[in-house]
Amino acid sequence: MRKPGLSFLIFIPILLNAQRDLADPKWAVSFTAAIIPLTGNGQLGIQPGIAYLPGTHFLLLTEVTFPTGTNNNSDPSFMNKEYLRIKPEIRYFFSRTKEFGDYIGVQFSYTKRNFTSNYGYYYDHLPGDSVIYYDQGRINSPIVTASIQMGGMASIGKSFMLDGFVGAGIRSLNTRYIEVINPRISQKIEKSGGWGISYDPAYYYQGSQMRFHLNFGIRILYFFSRV
Repeated sequence: MRKPGLSFLIFIPILLNAQRDLADPKWAVSFTAAIIPLTGNGQLGIQPGIAYLPGTHFLLLTEVTFPTGTNNNSDPSFMNKEYLRIKPEIRYFFSRTKEFGDYIGVQFSYTKRNFTSNYGYYYDHLPGDSVIYYDQGRINSPIVTASIQMGGMASIGKSFMLDGFVGAGIRSLNTRYIEVINPRISQKIEKSGGWGISYDPAYYYQGSQMRFHLNFGIRILYFFSRV
C-alpha cells in the first residue's frame, strides 16, 4: 500500500505558494476527522485540506482523506487495504464577515478503494437469493459522489474558524471482484438469531449502482493571516 504520508505531497506546491505572502488572508489549511468506508472495526481517517478565497463570496476547498495506520489492519479477515479520497468543493457565501459566514456549495469526490477479503460472498445478478461464495477475492470498489452542501463558518480565534456542514446528493459505485479463489454459486445462508435484520455493504454487489449520499461534520480552518 502507498504510504499515507505520500498522499499529502500534492499539497506541498500549493502550501509553498501560499506561504510566499503570509499577510494574505485568502489562504487557509483545514483539518477534519473522517470515517473510512473500509471493512474492519471502526476505520478512522484524517482529512487535511487547502482552501482559497478568490473573492468576497467564493471559497475553493480541496481535501485528501486517508486512513490512520493504527486502524488500517484492525480486522485480519481483510488485508492489503488501499484507500485514498480526493474531495474538491466550491462555495458561495450569502454573507461573510471576519466572525461568521453562511454558504451553499457543490462538492465532488473520487475515492480509490480496494482490499482483499479472506472469505465471504457477493451478489452478481443471480436469480432468487443466490450469491457467489469464495475463499478469497480482491475487491475493487471506487466511489464517485456529487452533493449540495450547506453550512456556516464561525471564528474561534484570531486565525481559526470552525466550519459546520451538511450535504446530500448521489453516490456512484462500480465494484469488481477479481482474483477470486474457489467461487461457487449457492443460496445465501441467513444467520440465525438476533433481530432478523441483515445488511450487506454496497461492495457486496458486483457492478455499477447509484445510492443516496449524505455527509455532515465539523472541520477546523487555519488562515495564514487574519486582518
